[in-house]
Amino acid sequence: MINLENITWREVIRTVCKKRKYSNAYRDYWLEHPKCEVYGFPTLEPPHHIKTRGAGGKDNPGNLITLCHYHHVEVHKIGRRSFATRYGLEDRFFL
Repeated sequence: MINLENITWREVIRTVCKKRKYSNAYRDYWLEHPKCEVYGFPTLEPPHHIKTRGAGGKDNPGNLITLCHYHHVEVHKIGRRSFATRYGLEDRFFL
């Protein structure tokens, strides 16, 4: 049995990235930005691709933003333009 008291958030992130076969760049971004970039709360929500991978977006820092679950759902619900405007992130969302 795993003792969860001894597992760090960094180990959780590394394990998730390995299991889901995320790139090293994606893993490194997540490790360096473990807090929601809107309000600064710690989160284990995987970083959001600003330009989706399906649309040609890459796993580079300029295309990733760490969001808590609430903000991650919100950006998908209201769209990136409205989200970026609401939180003053127009420069991050290429607007």
